[in-house]
Amino acid sequence: DFPENELKTEAELRMPMGVSGPVFLTYPNFKLIMRWNKMELYALTAGLLADSIMQRNTYPVQPDDYQALRTEDIMCMQGYLKDNKYLIEDPDGRVGPKTRQALRRFQKDNQMVPDGYPNINLLKNMGCYGND
Repeated sequence: DFPENELKTEAELRMPMGVSGPVFLTYPNFKLIMRWNKMELYALTAGLLADSIMQRNTYPVQPDDYQALRTEDIMCMQGYLKDNKYLIEDPDGRVGPKTRQALRRFQKDNQMVPDGYPNINLLKNMGCYGND
């Protein structure tokens, strides 16, 4: 249920963990938070805290198959994307906007859901997961 004053407010849909993760609707104030700190998860956390303060206690649930990604895996993925001309920048181990954009292009070209999220299956297909 949405508060009456939010029914006509413009919102954006965000899926920070891809199509199998939690989904959020963000309002214009989200962009203001992002101007102060560019990390999407920081801004989402600030929004969840605000909801909690307003006693709108709904909490996201992570996917059942969620596994944290290691920096080494992300760097391998970025190297793969660069070798295949999807990414220009050198690997840095962080999944920022340019990496997500490259991932979306790669996913689209390979008939995957282009959500820009580097899940375990994607990394395994690139040979970038579990290689110690």
